[in-house]
Formats: sequence, C-alpha cells, structure tokens
Amino acid sequence: EVSIPRGCRKHYKPFWSKDLQDAVCRRENARKDLEKVPSDKNKINYNKEAAKVKLAVNQAKRTTWHKTTGQLNLAKDGNKAWSLLNSLSV
Repeated sequence: EVSIPRGCRKHYKPFWSKDLQDAVCRRENARKDLEKVPSDKNKINYNKEAAKVKLAVNQAKRTTWHKTTGQLNLAKDGNKAWSLLNSLSV
C-alpha cells in the first residue's frame, strides 16, 4: 500500500506523452546551460526550447480535446457528456 498508489493520481494530465516529456527535458537542460554560462547563445536556445514546449503542450491539449469531444454521442452518452462538462467547472 505504501508504494502502490490507490485511487486517482493527483496531477494526472491526459494529454501528456513521451514526446512532451522529452521536450521538457530539453528545456530543462537548456535552462541549466543558461544558468552555468549566461550568454546570448544560451538564452536564445532556452527561449526556443521553452517556445517549443509551449506549442507542443497546447497542440497536445487541443488534439486530446478534439478527440474526446469528437467521440461523444449525445444520443447515447449523455452521462459522459455531463460528467465531462461538470469536470470542467471544478
């Protein structure tokens, strides 16, 4: 019970993927390089990596949302639709 989580994960993100994790790691490495050697080249590299992460996260969120809402059939899955809408307001 100590090592196996029970219930829902606290900060679960349904859009998260391996590609996003790799992009975040590249951004963190660029940030560390900038902190070690504060130069214009490292600042530009960090800004580029941060922008790539932001774009990738927004695209992943958008894709997941379109996929989730595209699969809803309001004639059959009314409960799913309402639970989705209620979870948005929380």
